[in-house]
Amino acid sequence: MSKDSKQTGAVTVDGVEYSWEFRHASRFDSSVGLCGLSVVVCLRPDETRDLIIDFPITTFDPKGKPPKAVLVHHLASAIQLALAAGWEPESRGKPFRFNVKDTDYIPAA
Repeated sequence: MSKDSKQTGAVTVDGVEYSWEFRHASRFDSSVGLCGLSVVVCLRPDETRDLIIDFPITTFDPKGKPPKAVLVHHLASAIQLALAAGWEPESRGKPFRFNVKDTDYIPAA
C-alpha cells in the first residue's frame, strides 16, 4: 500500500483489524469499460499480502467517493467474501485481487 493516499482507515472483521486505502473512484477504462470503486486492504502494511477489492459500478454512486462510514460498511462484507475465496492476509507476495459481483455481494443493512 502506498503511503500517499488521502483516504485511509481501518475496519474490523471478526475481531481482526485491517488497514484500508482508497485506490480509485468509479471510472471508465478503455480496456474493460466501466470500473467501480477500488480499495486496497491489508493486515499490516508492507508486511503482509494486500487485498485489492474492486466493487461493481452499481455498489456506490459513480459520481465520486462514498462517505467513509458507507465505504467501511461495505468493506467489512467484501473482506469476509475475499477470505472465503482464499485470501490469506498473513501471507506475503503478489496482491490478491477480489472482484465483488452483484450476484454474490449482500450489502450490510
